[in-house]
Amino acid sequence: MKLVTTFLLSAILFSSGSASACELTDEYKTVRNEITKSARESFNQCKASVLQAQNWYAFTQCIEQRDDKKIGGTCSRITGHNQKQYKLLSIDASHCNILGATSKEVKAIFEEHIKEKGTIKCKVT
Repeated sequence: MKLVTTFLLSAILFSSGSASACELTDEYKTVRNEITKSARESFNQCKASVLQAQNWYAFTQCIEQRDDKKIGGTCSRITGHNQKQYKLLSIDASHCNILGATSKEVKAIFEEHIKEKGTIKCKVT
């Protein structure tokens, strides 16, 4: 899902607005993808850590309640299939939003980078 989102974002942000065809160089595409991924990395890791905290919290409740013995199976399987029976932590991922770069910010970082490095956008045909 992340890969699809990153690809679509990259396609929208960096598509050529000119009427002439431009086949992007491999270097340009690589740099664009790396910068997009890097700009979103902190945000994505923050969101993932909240989910991991919720998963571990449910897992420890399963162990404390000995649900693995009562229900049968492991707490990993039990909590992986149904966490609704356990209390949730009172946190959500909204605090991660401050880490998310906007599309405009990502595009500005990318454009500055290719300008500094002299990255060629279009292949010469």
